[in-house]
Amino acid sequence: MARARPSAWVLYAEPVIGILAIAVAISTFSAVATIADTAPNDFTVFLESARWLRQGADLYQAPTRPGPGYNLNPPAAVLLFVPFSFLPDSVALYIWTALAMGAYVLASYWIAREVLPGRMVSIAGAIFLSQPAIMSLLLGQVGALMTLLITAAWIADRKDRPLLAGALLGIAIGAKPFLAVFAVYAVWRRSRALGAGMAAGIAGTIALGMMAAGGAAFQSWRAAIEQITWSAHVANASLLALITRTLSVTPDILHATPVVERPDLVQPLWWTSLVVVCAVTAATLRRTRSRDKVWAILLIASLLVSPLGWVYYATMFVGPLLAVARTASRRAQFVIAAGCACLNIPPTTIRSLGAAGIVVFGSLYAWGFLLLFAGVAMSERRSVKRTVQPRASTTNSASPA
Repeated sequence: MARARPSAWVLYAEPVIGILAIAVAISTFSAVATIADTAPNDFTVFLESARWLRQGADLYQAPTRPGPGYNLNPPAAVLLFVPFSFLPDSVALYIWTALAMGAYVLASYWIAREVLPGRMVSIAGAIFLSQPAIMSLLLGQVGALMTLLITAAWIADRKDRPLLAGALLGIAIGAKPFLAVFAVYAVWRRSRALGAGMAAGIAGTIALGMMAAGGAAFQSWRAAIEQITWSAHVANASLLALITRTLSVTPDILHATPVVERPDLVQPLWWTSLVVVCAVTAATLRRTRSRDKVWAILLIASLLVSPLGWVYYATMFVGPLLAVARTASRRAQFVIAAGCACLNIPPTTIRSLGAAGIVVFGSLYAWGFLLLFAGVAMSERRSVKRTVQPRASTTNSASPA
């Protein structure tokens, strides 16, 4: 039997994507040490917290070097950085970046094996070329680790292993509380195993933080969260950030210019938008049986409704989103593709276009999240009739040439 000819994608597109991704990964890797030596980033803040933990000091005191804000990771997450805190910042960031890149590759392998066999290079290339991954690597953020954790939980749920899926989700929630919207999923599923695993994972991370830093660390963590003044940053793709950038004056460092100064409308519009997103999410949960769709809609919604829905966490939902897009209607695929395109444009504000440039390009990542949310919500499985071969073609294929 003759082998099928490789598609044009395999012959031309995938090698180009792979080469570009490798080039971007190398340039990113070469830049991180310079960043650590010349200007503090999020990773250097995490290292400071880890060193304070070793000294028995307050984990969440103001960073010694100006630039990034406070460390907002819960106490258990700070333990991740303790091994790196014994090293110089640049060396630690090199190692952390290499591990993060490995996590992205491993997550891509898992996703490809689950929904798109043989396309690991395409998936990994798309991740490494995306702004969420580039931003996470340059900042030394935990986006890659969260992607690996959430991908493992999603696959476990796909394989009907709710206890493992819940435990992994619980650990993720303990690290990033905005993922607590998945408690809705446990209730919707009426799965005791999923709920028990989730509760165990959350309890485990809290207990680990208590043993490592004590109860006072959680109070200090809460105080650090209350110090947030950068929610309007262009990298924040949440609804609150979108509305805040549009209607209020923010510091220049946040790269935002309001269209009109009406800060009194920010909170009412934010709460209204939360109600809309929650209603659409609930309606989607009620009418779907696809676990991929549930995971995709909840992950995107969690970033939209969180006050800090950083774009570098977008890689968390690559697996479920890809699974949904493969079987979605063409209209939904177009909307999802538009959302992905928004997440692949470097942050910018085109002031020459006036209000349109500020609203559209200044909040491009927020619009990208909204498009992805809409695309998943409106996605419908293609009709089986489209994929069934006519009886006549089957007969012809069985006849000798």
